[in-house]
Amino acid sequence: MSYFRHALNELTGDYGHLAGTMTRNTLSELQKHDAFRAIGDILSCKKYIEDLVDGITSIRKHCSLIDEMLGSGHLQRIDKTRNTLRSEVSDTLDLIMKHTLRKEYDFAIELLDKFNSQLGSCTEDFMELAVLQESFDFSKLPLDYVEFFETGEMRFIGRIFLSYSMKAENTEIVELTVAPFLEELGFQTVYAKKDFPPTKTPGQSAEEFIRKCGTLVAFLTKDQDSYPSANVIHEIGIASDKTIIMLVENGARVPTNLMTRGTYVTFERQQLERMLLELLKCLRLSNVFRKPRPF
Repeated sequence: MSYFRHALNELTGDYGHLAGTMTRNTLSELQKHDAFRAIGDILSCKKYIEDLVDGITSIRKHCSLIDEMLGSGHLQRIDKTRNTLRSEVSDTLDLIMKHTLRKEYDFAIELLDKFNSQLGSCTEDFMELAVLQESFDFSKLPLDYVEFFETGEMRFIGRIFLSYSMKAENTEIVELTVAPFLEELGFQTVYAKKDFPPTKTPGQSAEEFIRKCGTLVAFLTKDQDSYPSANVIHEIGIASDKTIIMLVENGARVPTNLMTRGTYVTFERQQLERMLLELLKCLRLSNVFRKPRPF
């Protein structure tokens, strides 16, 4: 079960239990003038409200994305519900606790009716959230969004950083061959010539962009004395927690410690179509390139 589906089920389940069982139990104990058990029920209600607020907060970004795709008002709806729970509903529950501690049961019962009414005003919103997972086609989501709805984290698996030395022949391979190939597969590519702002150093830009990419494809080419460019080696180090695919030019002298950092294949400049096929294999083996799974 996806993170999003599980979060919605938890949210609607907690609301149903609070609005039904817990408030009935509290009313029963207040009518019996059993302050000890009533206070226990009230504390349980407070915990359910905290869980509801946390649950709403946990899917807030998801609702924002859904609003972007559907033009709906789910974010506004859940913010309104969260604010109601945090203020009006919680304040009324605190007053019920206060009167119960004083054994002023009639006042506590009146306030419990108010509590039920306030909670009831949220029912429509929670019902809307309950069916939210069915309201749009998950299979049409971008790959990063699919991952976010599945895991609750944005790991940028659909964004690939291309690391290379800035020699003209390398820039040409990236710009005219590799980037268009990856973009045709549905990835977003990030690389120096296209994305680095002139206001920052290349090193600063690389670190910032790599952090927001799920995969690094590094071109280890024959640059200075047949060794790869220092910036490429540095960028592989920055991407230590990412999926790393290294495309090694035949004849390049690669430090042995780099070859354990990720998947690597060799290539010839005269056979770039074979390099692209090998790159696709690496993406599949790393589970980076896959069709979004339906929810």
